[in-house]
Amino acid sequence: MQFLRRRKLLYLQMNPACLIVLSFLLVSGTGLEERIKGFHEDLKFKEIDSYSTRESLRGYFLSDDDLSDFIVVFVQRIQDEGFRTRKVNGWGVERLEEHDAEARADVRIVGKGFLFFKASFIFKEEWVNRDGKWYIVPPEVIPTRR
Repeated sequence: MQFLRRRKLLYLQMNPACLIVLSFLLVSGTGLEERIKGFHEDLKFKEIDSYSTRESLRGYFLSDDDLSDFIVVFVQRIQDEGFRTRKVNGWGVERLEEHDAEARADVRIVGKGFLFFKASFIFKEEWVNRDGKWYIVPPEVIPTRR
């Protein structure tokens, strides 16, 4: 059994076509994950609706309107979930589905709740690939009545 595994590995290493396919799969698979990681690390420990945060997140959206819509929905969700501040203390990808040029991610957002409790929720994100780069598609903004 060990011999067969080594033989298959040698075949993969010697065959240039296999190497090209494997390297393409590795590069295309990690691009989205790196984008998600970069986005959420830029969000971490920052005031979400501040000017500096807007500037650091601008590159993850196709337009300024998309960025504004995302901030509105995200801040509303944070308030609904009982966060004490508008800051994210941690995050983690719970699920990631990638289909061609579209992807969906369920991301657990963690922050400070009231008193000494932690607050968290699952935020569903949609990503699209345009010209080899992944961008967030914000959820639809639903106006509230006052």
